[in-house]
Amino acid sequence: MMGISSYLHASPLKNPTNDADSIEAALRKVGFTVTKRTNTTLGQAQAAFDTFVASLRAGDVVLFFFSGHGKNVKVGS
Repeated sequence: MMGISSYLHASPLKNPTNDADSIEAALRKVGFTVTKRTNTTLGQAQAAFDTFVASLRAGDVVLFFFSGHGKNVKVGS
């Protein structure tokens, strides 16, 4: 789960870290193990996502939650 409110080249957002906190609390309440990262750099976010994916095992029930600015990147032509 990631909540990114602080950006280098954009105004800070009010809700993403609050959203992540709220979703984390709700998921923990029903028994999920939660890993949350907030206000990471791109490199930190990528490393956290890679670690998350590497930890998955067959039969796991997972949810990836992101709150913040998104970006659409076209790859190739």
